[in-house]
Amino acid sequence: MLTDEDVERYARQIVVPGIGVSGQARICASRVYVTGEAAGAAYAETYARAAGFRIETDAAARLTCVLVAGTRRLDRTLLAAVTGYGCPVLFYEITPSGVRCGRLAAGASLEPQEDVRGCGEDEGFHALGAADLVASAIAVVLDWSDVESTYEIELS
Repeated sequence: MLTDEDVERYARQIVVPGIGVSGQARICASRVYVTGEAAGAAYAETYARAAGFRIETDAAARLTCVLVAGTRRLDRTLLAAVTGYGCPVLFYEITPSGVRCGRLAAGASLEPQEDVRGCGEDEGFHALGAADLVASAIAVVLDWSDVESTYEIELS
């Protein structure tokens, strides 16, 4: 249930078709864990809080989804840890051509990805990726299955 203060705070999202008051209440009740490269994770956490998500600092908490943010390379150890939470894992990755966002496929094999060091130092890449990541998290929470901007990848 949203308070009057919540309705005022999230008014711009509430008027978006498909969100409304009930959708915003679901967003506000959702628990997300943010991890990844420091700068990217900080951006993602900021955007997620602004959208109304409850940020969990304990990865062992019951989670709605995990956001892996700003990684220039999908780290095998990190991904092995987060794929075991039993909830959707969304990510953004900085690539030489820009930002790639998606959802890790269930049972993904964890093979090394191309290292793209030197890309993504620009704050604009992190902001763009974080915004897309949070939009994807909203789509997951509201069960929007036909969102074209989110795609699944196999890590092979």
